[in-house]
Amino acid sequence: MKKHFLIFAFIFISFSTFGQVVSNITEGFDVSCTTLGPNYPLYWRNDNRIPPLPPLAWNCTPLGGRYGTPGIECNGYYSGIYYTNEAWLFTPKLDLVSYSNKIYLRFDSRYQFNAARLRVLASNEYITGINPDSISWIDLTSSMAPIFTPTDSNNWVTHWVDLSPFKGTPLYIAFKYNSTTAFAGNWTLDNIMTTTFPMSINDVNNHRMPLTVVGNSTSNSIQLMCPIDDAGSYTLEVKDLLGNTCFKRAMQLERGDWNYTIDGSFLPNALYVVTLSNQMQQGIAKTVILY
Repeated sequence: MKKHFLIFAFIFISFSTFGQVVSNITEGFDVSCTTLGPNYPLYWRNDNRIPPLPPLAWNCTPLGGRYGTPGIECNGYYSGIYYTNEAWLFTPKLDLVSYSNKIYLRFDSRYQFNAARLRVLASNEYITGINPDSISWIDLTSSMAPIFTPTDSNNWVTHWVDLSPFKGTPLYIAFKYNSTTAFAGNWTLDNIMTTTFPMSINDVNNHRMPLTVVGNSTSNSIQLMCPIDDAGSYTLEVKDLLGNTCFKRAMQLERGDWNYTIDGSFLPNALYVVTLSNQMQQGIAKTVILY
């Protein structure tokens, strides 16, 4: 009886921990990766198929992410030696069926040092604990925009790929790192997320709302105008050039011409970016407060 209970408990814990299904990802590693080591976010996991040393798995880098924030990295070079390495980083299981329009995977990456292969894969066959090389994966690497290559860039690059074809069945996204005894570089990832906002210029133009700042903005008011085609929930935000949110408000809007005034008395003289968005569209406008 005790043996059966332990088996059931193990299955339950494994399913609860790694089999959790989510509808979106917004992972900046700011909470889980404040210290070095394999401190994976909730429902994320690593599988090191050729594990010569623990440091060669995917590990947190507290200051190595974009803008000096936490990120996660993999490196086949350790203590002066290039190692043959195969390390997988899995997202939580994603169920995208609730999205009526397109859904994208977006992430920031940085490549350093010698060449090492990184691939981005998708599969609905993966089960936690099995050898990921034993199942079928769809390689998304060649579909990335901008072009995602083994060498990528010594600077940070934001990549994205359309996940809309996978809305029918829950799936895992995997970042697969490979290195050899001749080539082993360092790949760092940050800001991995799913988003309904397209990234390409053509798609952005097709989903852009004509948000307009009316007149001159002052310390007392920012006047906005925008035609609303679809009634529903929207978010209005004002950010400064450092990306700090200075104003944010959720609102229900009806179809028709929308006019709104933000009390700008709390904003110092500067340039600001105003956005109005829902899950399908986004309007962007800039304004300068001078007095």
